[in-house]
Amino acid sequence: MTDVVLTGSRGFIGTHLRCRLLEDGLSVLDWDQRNCSVEQIIKSNREVSTRDKSVLIHLAADTNVVKSRNEPEQAIRTNIELGLGALEFCRRTGNRLILASSA
Repeated sequence: MTDVVLTGSRGFIGTHLRCRLLEDGLSVLDWDQRNCSVEQIIKSNREVSTRDKSVLIHLAADTNVVKSRNEPEQAIRTNIELGLGALEFCRRTGNRLILASSA
């Protein structure tokens, strides 16, 4: 059973949160763009949706404002499509969503 699904687990906040969750004895499934593409993350929620109830903590985002201006399509894919994937995952599975952003 996965207790927590965590996006952005390799970012500054996500790294610290992941360590704390593991210290507290929770099972954490990392969904991070550095080890998964947006498409893989959205598709993989089919696999997770068959598991027991979890909470999804969604921290993933493209935080580079200059890059977002220069490459708006990538920013949309990361920030909007991944967010929609997180919402769809929670809708389908009945899981709770915690959304946070530092940028």
